[in-house]
This record gives sequence, structure tokens and C-alpha cells, in this order.
Amino acid sequence: MVLLVVWGLAYGGVPVCSQASFITAAPHAPEAATVVFTSSFQATFALGAFLGGRVVDAFSVSTVMICGGLTALLMAVSLWVLGTSR
Repeated sequence: MVLLVVWGLAYGGVPVCSQASFITAAPHAPEAATVVFTSSFQATFALGAFLGGRVVDAFSVSTVMICGGLTALLMAVSLWVLGTSR
């Protein structure tokens, strides 16, 4: 339950941080940045659903959960390493 709450709180900030990052990268075209943000966000949902479905078909739902956890751990470590190198 604790991990679920932590994940929910952390994931709630992803759209806000991502959109701020896109708009910061293109301050002269905030509308275009919003379109690119929306497209990329939807593409990640589609890719995640596709890959998750393929893993379920080949293995099991438990394997998808393990892969998701490992991906989250990999991203957390990557962000930590990138954050400390600045």
C-alpha cells in the first residue's frame, strides 16, 4: 500500500513537470510545446500498453508488474545520477 501511495503521488507530478520542461525548452512557441507534450504523453501510454500486452501474452501479469517496477527503479537511479552530476 505504501508503494502504491508513493507511486500515485510521484506520478501525479509527471505531467506538470513534463509540460513545464517542454514549455521551458520552447519559450517562443508555448502552443507548439503543449502539442508536442500531449503527443509524447499519449505515445508513452500507447507504447506501455503495447509492450505490457506483449509481455502478458508471452509470460504473465506478474512479469509485467516486475518489469514495471524494474523500469521505475532504473528511471529513479538515472534521475538520481543525472541530478548529482550537475
